[in-house]
Amino acid sequence: MGAYVLFANSARQMVAAEHRTASFVEVTRILAAQWRHMTAADKAPFYEHARLHAARYFADKERHDSELRLRLLHEGQLDHHGEHTHPQQLHQEHQEQGDEPPQPYDEDLMAMGEEAESEGEA
Repeated sequence: MGAYVLFANSARQMVAAEHRTASFVEVTRILAAQWRHMTAADKAPFYEHARLHAARYFADKERHDSELRLRLLHEGQLDHHGEHTHPQQLHQEHQEQGDEPPQPYDEDLMAMGEEAESEGEA
C-alpha cells in the first residue's frame, strides 16, 4: 500500500464523522486536500510504513514462491528447469479449483481454429 492510502485509511473515519453528510467522494477530496497540505515530516511515518509493508510483502511472496517451487519439484510437477512437467493436468486443476482464469493451450487453440475453418466451409 502506498503512503497516501495508509494515511487515508487511518483518517477516513474521523473525517467522515466530522462531515456526516459528505459522500465518499467528498470525504476522499477532503483527505486529498489534507494530504497535499501536510509537510514532508508529517508524511514521513506513512512513507516509512509503506516501505516496510512493501518489504514484508515481497519477502513473504518470495518465501511463498520458493516453498511452492520446492513442493511442485518434490511432487514431480516441475522439472529441473522449473518447467511444469504436466501442463494439461495443472491447467485442469486450476480450472477445477477456480484459482485463476484458464489459459488456452496450443491444442485448444488449434482445435478452435479447426472448428472455425469447418464452420466457414459449411
